[in-house]
Amino acid sequence: MGMTAFSRKIGFGLMLVAAGMLAPCAARAIRFDFAPAAEALAPPVDKEKSDVRALGPLIERRISVDGSAVQSALPRPLWTRYEVPGKKLIYNDFLWPLAFSRSRPDGDYQYVVLFLHSSEPGLDNKRMWLLPILFYGHQAPRNKAYFALFPVGGRMGDWLGFDTVDFVLFPIWVRSRKSDMETTTWLWPIFSHTKGERVEKRRVFPFYGMTQDAREKRSFYVWPFGYGIDQFKDAKGREGHGWFVLPFYGQYKRTDADGKVLHSAWTCLWPFFSGESGPERDRLYAPWPFYRHDTGDAPEYAGGEKIDKLNLWPVYGRETKEKRRSGYTLWPFWQWGEAESEDMTKSFTTLVPFWWSASSRKGEAELMAFRELWPLWRLEREDGRSRASVLSLWPQRRAECIQRNYAPLWTLYTRDTDPAGIRHDVFWGLAKWHRTAASGDTRRASLFPVFEYESRPLAPTVDGKAEGWSFDLVKGLVGWGRDGDRRRLRLLWIPLDAGAAGK
Repeated sequence: MGMTAFSRKIGFGLMLVAAGMLAPCAARAIRFDFAPAAEALAPPVDKEKSDVRALGPLIERRISVDGSAVQSALPRPLWTRYEVPGKKLIYNDFLWPLAFSRSRPDGDYQYVVLFLHSSEPGLDNKRMWLLPILFYGHQAPRNKAYFALFPVGGRMGDWLGFDTVDFVLFPIWVRSRKSDMETTTWLWPIFSHTKGERVEKRRVFPFYGMTQDAREKRSFYVWPFGYGIDQFKDAKGREGHGWFVLPFYGQYKRTDADGKVLHSAWTCLWPFFSGESGPERDRLYAPWPFYRHDTGDAPEYAGGEKIDKLNLWPVYGRETKEKRRSGYTLWPFWQWGEAESEDMTKSFTTLVPFWWSASSRKGEAELMAFRELWPLWRLEREDGRSRASVLSLWPQRRAECIQRNYAPLWTLYTRDTDPAGIRHDVFWGLAKWHRTAASGDTRRASLFPVFEYESRPLAPTVDGKAEGWSFDLVKGLVGWGRDGDRRRLRLLWIPLDAGAAGK
């Protein structure tokens, strides 16, 4: 019992010390270095505040180079905070992904395990959900309230892409609305009817279902085996008909007013053998997934570009479009791609899972570059800044939550380069070397607790000396240096005035 009480006191004391380190630094810049136990260093961008770090990567407050963002942890990964005051962004994570909150100009939301709360002031949207049981909120544009207790009954707003979902003793009766379409279902998903301005759907699942609009009618019979399609005549007299009995055989043909075939498709032993042909596109699977050849115009959902695609899976594959190229060798290991736009070229190369590379360029200028040799090394360059780190255990570039909450726990070395200077950091500050251009080419090097060295420019003195430097052993047990024309001496951590240099 006594040991438990003592442990609680120790833990509470550590939290108080950490909070005390973070709070006073906001008022004035301080500098002390006992890393990785604790350190507070004044960043070059803001002399009134300090970057703070304690207990290795667990406690932190770091200001971005341009001063626009502040990242805090107390302790990581229990709680982290990322704030950009100029953009009114605040992200809080609590043992992410178990709990987190996001505050943006367009709204706020909070999530705790299965509890979700959000608000969008400009749209009067509010939600308070305890998934998957309780749903309560207000929905724009009329700020109309909704409530549901699953599976008893009620209404849910903005659920799974639907505007509203009403239900009574789910799955007995369900009604959903999305834009102008309304679907009523009995004994979900068996009996349903959908009605909209331009489409109608009926379904007795899995025996029969049909979807009809102004252009065509699609049906299924004993899903997923039988399908039919009838495309009605358009203004030019074109129409299409098809049927499929999967997995055995199916066919589709589209003809013009004179009966000439414009487009045809077929499948046999689906999905292994299939093809389609027409004036705009030809495609063949023989058999899927090992061989595919695709030429012509891609469908509208794929961008509608000209396409030339060949797959000899998993040995080799390539795809060429008007402004995009990609391919692979020994899928999924070696993959590459390139995409061009009016003002930018993006490219990537991967050797799964060991090598990841991505870049974007505007002409000859590099906008962004990313390299990762998993799980050893990672490099990111963007907007004149770069960071190299060792180790890199997460094989994905765009993972801000991982980088904010967990990556510092396994990062043993970092090198940061930006217009303010360059900083090397080993074992969370145990050893480091900094060169700060913003402070007039100030250099610092240390290996805790063995030595600490610093050189800094000063205003020129009478004898022309414009540099100050210091060298300390064991945090000042013995130290010496120079401040312009004055020599500096420290013994047993006591500073002594050694007089003017050269005397």
